[in-house]
This record gives sequence, structure tokens and C-alpha cells, in this order.
Amino acid sequence: MYNGWANKETWTTFTWIGNDSVTWSLARQAAQEGKEALYDFIREDVLDLHARPPADLAWDLLQDAVDRIDFDALRDALLDDGEGV
Repeated sequence: MYNGWANKETWTTFTWIGNDSVTWSLARQAAQEGKEALYDFIREDVLDLHARPPADLAWDLLQDAVDRIDFDALRDALLDDGEGV
């Protein structure tokens, strides 16, 4: 547990989403479409914006962090908190 969330990766993701109204709206829309759509949105927002190097420790660590996000909890929080930023 981290600040009431499953882990730090989930808390950090929700915190960053909540700091930008455009990102909040897009993430909330993805959450309404389902967990897979939210995963795709986060993956695109975080990973696909960075060109993948052929072999890179930082890339692997970033990808592992995204995979540790509790998307069920993230989706529930986005849908429960309709106010956003």
C-alpha cells in the first residue's frame, strides 16, 4: 500500500493525471470505455511518446512500472471522482 493505493505506481499515475485538465478528461473518457482502453491510454501517454531504444535499462524499468499500475483501482478512482481538476 502507498498513500491508500495498491502501490506507488498507481498513486503516481493518478496524481499526474489529476494535475492536468486535458489529461484528466482523456483518462476519464478512457476509463468509461473500460480497463483495456485506460491501459492503452496510459501506455500511449507514457511509453509511446518516447522512442524505444534498442536496449535500455531505463526503458525496461519504465515499462515495468506501467505494468505494475493497478488499472482496476485507477479506473474506479477516475469514475468515482467526477470533479477532476
